[in-house]
Amino acid sequence: DPKAREAVGVQQGERIIATIAVGEPAAVTDAKPRGSADQFTTWVP
Repeated sequence: DPKAREAVGVQQGERIIATIAVGEPAAVTDAKPRGSADQFTTWVP
């Protein structure tokens, strides 16, 4: 859409590859408990 391209400043020869939603969440949930990195990391000498 030429009007949309102009509104966001996309020049000829350029294309939009992604959009990102920016804003505040409607509700903030509690963080999920995380395991230690040792549970899924293997160090190789």
